[in-house]
Amino acid sequence: MANIRQFYALNTSDKNFSMLDDEQKALVEGGFKVAKQYMAERMKDSKKDLFAAINDTTIDSRKELNDMVVEKIAKYSAKRAGGINVENFALADVANPNVHNDLIFKRTFAAVLAQIMTPVVPAMISTSFMDFADVANIGWGDTARFKVNSNDTFFVTRLAEGILHGSVQRTYNNEITVNPEPYNIMTAVDWYQVAAGMFDLGEFVYKVGISYNAYITQMVIQAIGANITANAGTSYIVNGFATSTFVKLAEILRAANGGAKIRAYGTLAALSNVIPSGTTNANLQMGLGEEWARVGHLGTFMDVDLVRIPQILLPNTVNTTPLTGIPDSTIYLFADGGYKPVKLVFEGSALTTDIVPTEAPDKEMGISLTLRMGTTFIAASKYGAITGVSA
Repeated sequence: MANIRQFYALNTSDKNFSMLDDEQKALVEGGFKVAKQYMAERMKDSKKDLFAAINDTTIDSRKELNDMVVEKIAKYSAKRAGGINVENFALADVANPNVHNDLIFKRTFAAVLAQIMTPVVPAMISTSFMDFADVANIGWGDTARFKVNSNDTFFVTRLAEGILHGSVQRTYNNEITVNPEPYNIMTAVDWYQVAAGMFDLGEFVYKVGISYNAYITQMVIQAIGANITANAGTSYIVNGFATSTFVKLAEILRAANGGAKIRAYGTLAALSNVIPSGTTNANLQMGLGEEWARVGHLGTFMDVDLVRIPQILLPNTVNTTPLTGIPDSTIYLFADGGYKPVKLVFEGSALTTDIVPTEAPDKEMGISLTLRMGTTFIAASKYGAITGVSA
């Protein structure tokens, strides 16, 4: 819970936040509340721990707060533009082309949006990868550096009498660097929706965050998948689920990671197959049926906690033929306390915005959202995988 809260806390001591004037700070804090509360409401039933961590009980009506914050952002943008009467400014005034076409108005509106999204988007990504990714933020133009110590142990040699010593044993560490690259989303803000009070700031920020989250999840799974393919047939990568296979793999991983606790990760479809196998275990299957039917998978199996990874759909397939991004036939096993296999790096203040022309320049503002990030996969601590899992 504490880890989740730290990701969803607005860092008011951040250099970029400190450079804002008092009015901008109030707008960013208000917008951050709106976005966070929108996500809390979406997670109320499905992710109760996350909901409890980020829910703001002081907010009576998210809709009222959303409308108030959006109006304040619009009014502040109009004031910065100059030449616009803001004394009796109302949200409906945004529909006026003389207002929303003003370049300074648009740039100010976009800049405040970026400040609101900056802490939220990485938080959404970070909480998804807490268990198997190290997340770092570096300055503009910097390179992330990760030191990886050797996981080898030493041979103990029985010396014969009169022998001074055995051979010198050395362990070799490694250093990994990650250089972030730009990843972009182009979208638009419809001024008529803003003017009509229909622009949901929380939903807008959430969609940007969940889109980046899905993309990064796909990158991570593909990196792990490539490593699994390259090491297929080894003791750590096995094909087909069976109780004996699962237990043996978990024991090997415990030993390879200094006795650390092992957790198994997978989609619901994959984890649902983790039940006692074989005809001799038929009675055990019936005894576990209530939990399996209620949750969809067992909570713990053979001293290994099972952790569900939410499935993602690839972009532009939601309304056609849904294509999933995480294989339903693979279970991943990682050790607690070891080197996390994924290194995820954000550069700078996370999100930058640019205003871009659109096909309807008279009523919408095209926004180019760029996130500089980098990721790599490092199997420094031994991990395992079971492929070909099926009912």
